[in-house]
Amino acid sequence: MAFWRLVAALALCWGCDRGIEVEATGQTGIAGRLHFVGEWPANVEQVAVVVYRESPASVADFFRINGLDTEVALGAESYNYFVPLDGEGVYQWIIVAWRKEDQFWDPTSLWGCYHLPEADRPAPVEVGPGAITTDIDIEVNFDETEPSTALCGRALPAELLAELGR
Repeated sequence: MAFWRLVAALALCWGCDRGIEVEATGQTGIAGRLHFVGEWPANVEQVAVVVYRESPASVADFFRINGLDTEVALGAESYNYFVPLDGEGVYQWIIVAWRKEDQFWDPTSLWGCYHLPEADRPAPVEVGPGAITTDIDIEVNFDETEPSTALCGRALPAELLAELGR
């Protein structure tokens, strides 16, 4: 009996100080949690998390997307997202956008973006080679007049904001 206890103790110690081993997936991406506060608008057809290497400088740049997750559950209080990316680097603008029923995405679809607490601008996110950067959480507050759009828009040039009528 003492022999088996010793074997069990050695087996437990064998795994000590290694932490939880995660199997490498070979994927590169950004993951986090969306938090939705307040009442969802009734005319929402689709919601997406969209990632850009550079903040758009022109209307055409809004369509130069580096990755997206379009599976956001409508009406949810929260959603765990994952955006696969084609490579490592610094991604400047991670946003939540929405599309109205029977309409296409457009530059006014912005609902929120990733930013650090107390920040007045969007925060860049660095992704290493073959890595998934996690905990990139974004809150969308429907109770605000414009859910985080002013903060997110600070990454855009003034000329572009004027062109968009903001």
